[in-house]
Amino acid sequence: MCATPINYTWLILCSSLWQFVFETIRVTCYFAIAIFIFGMRLDNANWPAALLTLVLTAPVFLMLGVISCSILVVVKRGDPINWVFSSLGAILAGTMFPVSVLPAWLQKISFCLPLTHSLEAARCTLLAGAGFTQVATNIRALVIFILLLVPLTIFINSLCMRTAKRKGAFSTY
Repeated sequence: MCATPINYTWLILCSSLWQFVFETIRVTCYFAIAIFIFGMRLDNANWPAALLTLVLTAPVFLMLGVISCSILVVVKRGDPINWVFSSLGAILAGTMFPVSVLPAWLQKISFCLPLTHSLEAARCTLLAGAGFTQVATNIRALVIFILLLVPLTIFINSLCMRTAKRKGAFSTY
């Protein structure tokens, strides 16, 4: 794939999109199971706020995926970025238990993870019907993550592609 006459950035972006599409389908199936089998009710959901949360969450994780793919092209072992965010997310972002039960110092770390803000905003908007003002802090945090990750993603991708070209990594990948 890397030997095709296509821009490397576009190639890595499209490679990251597959995982994003797969996860979207998986989450949709989880929601369908929760609604149709377990009777989850979304009567109070604030759909516009939930949609904004999704629209802001998608580019954050897409850029993290591009960073991960870029580094993977160079190191050719494992997936260090995905592993770090998956591990931290499972423990600190509120996926298994509320962030509020963590010690204060771990709560501060958890608020540095985009998944924490995404989950909190999604829960509030879908389950409690929270409006834009109630999730404004989470929305602001996701916007800040986007603003920080765009230049970081471009920089890391460019650096990794130059390194891979210099090492001849594409011919051996």
